[in-house]
Amino acid sequence: MTRLVYLTLKSLEPDCFPSASKQNLTKSAQMFPFKNLRVTLDGVEFFVETPSNFQMQGNTYSQYKAHNTMIFIIGIDYNGGTVFVSPACEGGLSEKEAVLQSGLLERLEKNDLVMTDRGFDISAELQAIGVHHVRPPSLGSRNSLTAEEEILTKAIAAVRIYSEHAITDIKDNRLLRGTIPLTLYPVIPDLVYIAAYLRNYYQKRIINRYFRESTQTE
Repeated sequence: MTRLVYLTLKSLEPDCFPSASKQNLTKSAQMFPFKNLRVTLDGVEFFVETPSNFQMQGNTYSQYKAHNTMIFIIGIDYNGGTVFVSPACEGGLSEKEAVLQSGLLERLEKNDLVMTDRGFDISAELQAIGVHHVRPPSLGSRNSLTAEEEILTKAIAAVRIYSEHAITDIKDNRLLRGTIPLTLYPVIPDLVYIAAYLRNYYQKRIINRYFRESTQTE
């Protein structure tokens, strides 16, 4: 049944990645400052049991989480709906490499805008295909941001809250909570994909500037 649901949702994927021009017609108020925003990306990691195979142990070990993990890149549209889920990547891979291996860049169009957090160092790759990249400015060696950078940071945060709530929705799935046993390892990609796209049928957590607590039951 898991495979059947996955394949059914997968067949709908071509219609689930609307162009920036189509999204402009229905975008939320927080999105107005970002013209041609096509997708907001975020990474999500799931703990997995430590494999007995030493090579697999090393490949799945995440320095950031200090645990063996699987990582996925999730893409969210103007209205907070899931529009992209990357293939599964072992936790030792960086978010940048996960994006580059996901096939996302081939689906973007010239003049699209992609939003990420600071950890996604993909500006050069996006620029090479005519796609713009926006992410929160970094302090670097400075003590504070400029006034313009502070405004930009707040505007980005108002949009990225959508991706953070998407990640929460996905992690709410019972099969993806805690440390996932190795017996489920082969179907983790299907489970994450299903959880990510089924959330499109949930009641939205965010409407314009207002927050709505999850109404899901245990």
